[in-house]
Amino acid sequence: MKQYKGSTYKWTTSNKSVASVNQKGVVVANQEGTTVIRCYAESKKSAYMAQYTIKVNTEKKVATQAQLTKALQNKKITSLIIDTNKDVDFEIPEGNYQNVSLSVNAPNADVENYGVFKSIKILMIKPNTWHEQASGNRITVKALQARIVVEKGASVDAMSFTKKDANVNVEVNGTVSELKVTQENMLTVKANGTIDTVSMNAPASVDLEVNGTINTVAMNASGQLNVNGTTKNEIPVVVSDKAEGAKVNAAVKVEVHTPVKVDVSLEKGAEGSSVKVSDDNVDVTVKNETDDKVVVEKPSGNQEVDTTKKPTSDETITSPVEDTTTEVTTSLAEQSGLKIVNVESVENGKVRLTLNKAYPQLTQSMLSIICTTGGSDMTIQRIEPSADYTTFDIITSYYDDNGYSLAIIFSDNSLIEKGFVSKYDCPQLTSVNTTRVSGTEATLKYIADEPGTFYYIIKENATSRMSTKAVHQVPNELDGITEAYMLQNGTSVSMKSQANEVTIHTLKEGSAYTIYYMAASTDGKTTLIKKIDIDSKVVVGDTSSIKIESAEGYYKYVSFFGENYRYEITLSEPTKEALTLDNFKISCPKGNLTIGRVETMDNQHYTVYMKSGVIPQGNNYFTATITFQDGTTARKDFYVDFDAPIIATTSSSVSRTGEKQLKVTLKSDEEGSIYWTILQPSDVFEPDTTAKKDPKLVMDANPTEQALVSGEGTFTVDLSEVPANNSYFCFVTKDAKGNYTEFMYYLAIPEYKEPEVPGSGTEDTTPKTFEITSVSAYKGMADVITLSFKLKDSVDFKSAKFAIKNNNTGMAQNFIHGQNIIENSSTEFQFIGSYYTSGNYTVTVTLSDGRVGTANFTIS
Repeated sequence: MKQYKGSTYKWTTSNKSVASVNQKGVVVANQEGTTVIRCYAESKKSAYMAQYTIKVNTEKKVATQAQLTKALQNKKITSLIIDTNKDVDFEIPEGNYQNVSLSVNAPNADVENYGVFKSIKILMIKPNTWHEQASGNRITVKALQARIVVEKGASVDAMSFTKKDANVNVEVNGTVSELKVTQENMLTVKANGTIDTVSMNAPASVDLEVNGTINTVAMNASGQLNVNGTTKNEIPVVVSDKAEGAKVNAAVKVEVHTPVKVDVSLEKGAEGSSVKVSDDNVDVTVKNETDDKVVVEKPSGNQEVDTTKKPTSDETITSPVEDTTTEVTTSLAEQSGLKIVNVESVENGKVRLTLNKAYPQLTQSMLSIICTTGGSDMTIQRIEPSADYTTFDIITSYYDDNGYSLAIIFSDNSLIEKGFVSKYDCPQLTSVNTTRVSGTEATLKYIADEPGTFYYIIKENATSRMSTKAVHQVPNELDGITEAYMLQNGTSVSMKSQANEVTIHTLKEGSAYTIYYMAASTDGKTTLIKKIDIDSKVVVGDTSSIKIESAEGYYKYVSFFGENYRYEITLSEPTKEALTLDNFKISCPKGNLTIGRVETMDNQHYTVYMKSGVIPQGNNYFTATITFQDGTTARKDFYVDFDAPIIATTSSSVSRTGEKQLKVTLKSDEEGSIYWTILQPSDVFEPDTTAKKDPKLVMDANPTEQALVSGEGTFTVDLSEVPANNSYFCFVTKDAKGNYTEFMYYLAIPEYKEPEVPGSGTEDTTPKTFEITSVSAYKGMADVITLSFKLKDSVDFKSAKFAIKNNNTGMAQNFIHGQNIIENSSTEFQFIGSYYTSGNYTVTVTLSDGRVGTANFTIS
């Protein structure tokens, strides 16, 4: 884009993980995907926006083992294809290739896989065989014929079969979370290990030989299921309303749940099986060739199919003949046997529902979340079930603090429901986890977004006895613990912003525990009470005699393409030989990170650099793992902070307490320091533009250092001379690790007014409000609105603060004139944010003189 003198530009990317862009418009590809690059241009007279969609694709085809090995060492490749017709054997070496999508188009090849990939697609492969040795892959099989073996010790997150008319054999000696059939085909499975869920989403024929464990079979289409094997465990077969006419043939014990007509044939070995039908009007056909009776459960009562009848034709269980006697009707909610174990607001926009058993029939249309305290009901956007269909993450619109009730509503309008509370005007705790470090000790780690106090109570699971203090009868809240009880009886520890760790002593060896916890901010705002388990088993520690004593992450800008991120790792003693890049693994909650190189001067202190162009997400716990030459390992979790203290400018201010004295109030997300100076507008400092201001404007002006507290803090600044009118308090922030802000903060300094003398006639009679007659809203792109203000009297919006609240969702966004607002005219402004959907809004404007104006507007 051609740039014009006098204009300012802001560049953004919709997906930093795909491509990043600097403020000169230089785009750098990071990984495969699609992103939208936008440029916002502003001049004194107008503002514009341009955008371009960029697709990043990095693909490599290989045909030999040597080519494959070399390609896997190339960190830029994100798509790898094994493409050959030759009769060859491939061995994919052990490694973490989670940024690489692997496709296999090799009809005459055998593959032994030890690597973990972003995804694996088997397009064509020799019928015998693919050996899976790794843990954590998601495999899609599109071959007409294939044999997949999941070896003992290996695990697969998901395996899908998507080729119509295919004939595939699978042998599971390890673990598979889900086997999913999505096309009409034949699948033969030998389950010697463990399969959590087999999902039949198409009218396929699936043969299961179960010698190990299958936790659930979900029939979501009218296919045929054949089950046999040596297992003595009952296998739940859950039939959905889309699978009418399905056939289940079993020679092992099964429990069939169905709302529709199915044919069930039970052979010798299926003794103890049962069929549960949720609707009296549904006919099921049961053929019993076992040595025992089979119970068919219906709402109207149980019926038995006796093997001694030896029916010459299938015995059909039909609805009972209607009579005139009074009958108690059982609702579908009761028939389902479902109970809501827990409902909690995990984060703003996500509610987690936990059921007492698997229920794959649950759909979005069956759910309702209403507000029980006078606010707006939640709008459900989608649901995300767990692999075993017992936990559902419900993605909703954003809402304020309120009480809600979640209901599952069945077709006869019967329901089960449970109340919960969402609470966000309080500290937010994330990444909460516990580790049993010894028989008598555990650690609890979490991240807080503000300082305060953390409270907890420990409960031994085996005896339900409170471990921290003597417990008397407590009111029912979360398992009998209320906020008042927690504040009075819980153990309290100081909570700091960012990473926190609590060590819990005096545990009983072999006992599991539950920790109930909550937090309170410095101004007394409390979180909801939540709980987390402490396992009875001690986590296996390092296997190496050499330990990781410390690990720290650092950010220092070198260049746009430079090694800006590094990790300093110190060992308990030097290694005999210098470790290489292959010995190190750095991971975060979203997966393994791409590291570029490692260096050491003494074999004890190592610096591991991120690969150039890769930007890790800080403010989270990372894990450093070292695998030494002898195969032993050392591991350490550490908190990573790459950001300088962030100032909430809408909650910060500068006031005059004297001609040469300022009162500065800053709200920071962490402690550290600020470096400040006083500046006036100039050619290099234009406060009325939206462009970020260079921090060198402060650092080159011989700034003064001032301590910065976490949370809200106030300090007094004594100036050597009276600041000129139109001056600004300008500063940059720095934390203890040396992270500096890459831009300058600035707050307008108000004019000094002599103190008022009561009765002297000098009292300030300035109105505290101003009147906004109306506001007209124009919505352009999804994240930009234009507001045009009509005023009763002329006002100056310079340095004004704007708060825009969506009255439907309660979501609010804050803006400051001259920083993140584009001015079209003195009364018309563009706001770049998000959540600008159709609905009713309120805008509140606070002028620099303290006057406040409020108006409502609508986006249609």
